[in-house]
Amino acid sequence: MRGEPPMHLCLLAHGLTVPSSGPPLAHPELFIPLADVDELLGQLADEHFQFVLPGDAAPEARRTCSFTFDDGYANNALFLTLAAKYALPFVLFVSSINIAEQLPFLWDAASLARTRWRHWADDYRQAYRDLDPHAARRLLGDENHRPFTPEELRAFSGDRWTHLALHTHSHQPLVGRFLARAAQELEENVRFLSQFPRVLLRDLALPCGLYTPLTARRLLNGLVDRIYTTVGGGATRAGPIVHRISLISPGIGGSLMSQIETSFSWKVKLRRQIAIFRYSASPLNRL
Repeated sequence: MRGEPPMHLCLLAHGLTVPSSGPPLAHPELFIPLADVDELLGQLADEHFQFVLPGDAAPEARRTCSFTFDDGYANNALFLTLAAKYALPFVLFVSSINIAEQLPFLWDAASLARTRWRHWADDYRQAYRDLDPHAARRLLGDENHRPFTPEELRAFSGDRWTHLALHTHSHQPLVGRFLARAAQELEENVRFLSQFPRVLLRDLALPCGLYTPLTARRLLNGLVDRIYTTVGGGATRAGPIVHRISLISPGIGGSLMSQIETSFSWKVKLRRQIAIFRYSASPLNRL
């Protein structure tokens, strides 16, 4: 990493590629080869980063790195080999509707079926009711795209390095008119996840990373203790808002280490913040 690295990193991935399944059917940027993740973690270990859960860094720790996944792709189980190799505790933020009802992830289904989907403004529960059945069957039969089954998630969560946390029930962004659903989304998410071990029931990864100051105030006023964004850059050692660096396929975004470096650019962070506020200020998304 060029120059003096930041003290704390919180990284985000979504899916890991399953070579035997061929290329992803949709959103190839979301799926990262395990070998690339291994290379990145090796580089961070060589630079003396300590691998910790978010918020668990000791006050004297100079460099820490936390690793998280969002959503609940079954291929996240591949990461267990790296978690053991690097003694790396990590968090999977789970959207429970996909696992409980065995539904493909909405963005994959919309892309495969070539249907219109506005991730900041659509009603996700209605969109799941309207899923294209052909696209759903293809995705549920593909190892790159399918979600964990409840039984698989139970085995996955039993690993010593795994922790589960909140990502809402339906992955509905909690902005605009959908902020009123926050309590319901979290209650259903908590009810599902409470059956598994090592669940962080007060930590929430914001769906799509979308939030406004109003969203943050509402959520942190008794609903959760910590929220996770996708703004990028360094994370604070402790605090109620954790900014994560979202990693994508190196074939699309360049090496994972270069993606981390780029995320610290003030231009990149400003562009992401503007996008977040633009989406949440849409007339379609007003309270």
